[in-house]
Amino acid sequence: MSAVFDGSLDAVPAYMRGWIELSGLATAVVLRIAGELDAASCNAIEPAVMAAIAASAGVILDLDELTFCDSRGVAMFVSIGEKAKAEGTDLTVRHLLPPVRSVFEITGLDRQIQLIE
Repeated sequence: MSAVFDGSLDAVPAYMRGWIELSGLATAVVLRIAGELDAASCNAIEPAVMAAIAASAGVILDLDELTFCDSRGVAMFVSIGEKAKAEGTDLTVRHLLPPVRSVFEITGLDRQIQLIE
């Protein structure tokens, strides 16, 4: 596992770049996901998150502008949680809006992925 993520969103098609933004901290890569997380957006976002997990010691998903998450979004969070565990990457989700927090609580994602405010 490499310690540095190259900061590239190459895995995300240009038309999807409004849904995901990334920045770096000294110890983690921060990916800010906005809008709706459904089948269309997951197909573009998941590869970028997986790449960050594979290449970084820590990944923070900032969801302060994520307004909706359907079952495909839940499946994506399960997959990235499993990938982070397998890679030994610290995965944290922060700034969940109430509708998305409810999805995390109902599905048990809040017990699988570390949540912070």
